[in-house]
Parts: sequence; C-alpha cells; structure tokens
Amino acid sequence: QSAKHATRDAGVSDKDWQELQEAIERERGWLERLERERGEAAVREELHRREKMQQRLARICPCPMGFQWHQVGGGWRCAGGSHFVSDAQLKAQFTVGEGRVRCFPPHEASVAV
Repeated sequence: QSAKHATRDAGVSDKDWQELQEAIERERGWLERLERERGEAAVREELHRREKMQQRLARICPCPMGFQWHQVGGGWRCAGGSHFVSDAQLKAQFTVGEGRVRCFPPHEASVAV
C-alpha cells in the first residue's frame, strides 16, 4: 500500500506520526528537487532504486499491514505508523543474509530480535 493511501494506525503516538509525515514530505521534496536539477530520467532512476529497496525491505521485514516503509531517525517506519525496524536490525540482516526480521510496534522498538 502506498503512503498516500495509508491512514494513521490506532495507538501511533503523535511524535511517531509527526516524524513519519516529515519523512514522507522530505522524500517528496527530494524527488521534486531531483527533477528540477537533473530531469525526469533521474527521478525514474531514483524511483526504481527506491522500489528495489522497498522490495528488499518487504522480503526481510514485511509490514504486517502491507504498507511501504519510510526512513525515519534510526530506522524505518511503515506508512501506517505502527511498525518500526531499526537500521541496526536491517544491517545485521543485510550482512548475514536475507532472513526475516520481526518488525516491532513503536513501543517495542528497543526489544532485541
């Protein structure tokens, strides 16, 4: 599911939701700036790169609700806001292999895998 169709999951804190919305806006702003500075082909290339990253994230740590992931401070949060995976968890999976990582709801984000 895309971010524009995501609604705020129940229980997502105002802080986490605001951080997610800011991340989504940064992504949009980056793509707009990229198009202005380097053209449509550069945007297509970037979107392709991001799609590959989303596919890899979905293999390693699929959001239980099927939402896309957005990079936030210290990791990635699903577009609904209720699931989080840290950069450290992903780094461990990228270097060890592509097994599954448990994606934590925000209140469990500090729990070890």
